[in-house]
Amino acid sequence: MRRGCAGALAGALLLGGGLWAWSHLRGPHLSSVPFAKLPAQEQARRRGDAQQLEGQVSSIEQASRAHEKKPFALEISDEQLNTLLQDRLDLSKFPIRNLRVGFEPGRVVAQGEVNYKGFPATGTLEGRVRLQSGRLIYQTDSLQVMGVPLPGNWKGQLDKQVSAQLNSALKRAPGRIEDVQIEQNKLVVSGHTD
Repeated sequence: MRRGCAGALAGALLLGGGLWAWSHLRGPHLSSVPFAKLPAQEQARRRGDAQQLEGQVSSIEQASRAHEKKPFALEISDEQLNTLLQDRLDLSKFPIRNLRVGFEPGRVVAQGEVNYKGFPATGTLEGRVRLQSGRLIYQTDSLQVMGVPLPGNWKGQLDKQVSAQLNSALKRAPGRIEDVQIEQNKLVVSGHTD
């Protein structure tokens, strides 16, 4: 009887340890229900929040066009960004599905479903965005598929591509961005209109 209890306890400990290791080795997990699967009422609420963000951007654009030189601060929640990505962006031509983004202090985490060597897998990209000489610089800290780090040269390629996309958006920005802060669940961009 003692041996049976000890064996069951050891088995439970191994199972628990195995589940803990699996959950930590597969990398961070952004819990986000795909926008299309949300109830209609929640979709409407999130669309309203995203429209508020677009309204703030539009106000900044109008001030810039009117040559009003005034400061601005734009707070973008990860929920607003995910709504825009999942509800408005057509990802059918990209090799990623169910794209979601999260903001953590000093870091941006992007995650999605990818086809890796013929198998469906979760891909996770973690990095930082900083402002340097008026340009946004993205630096990849981690690139994983199912928790397994990918080769370092992939990170360098991604850094260049993501930085180029950010700076392309920056050129269209209605003003001069002077600071970028990444906080828990939000990105804060501040600057002055031209």
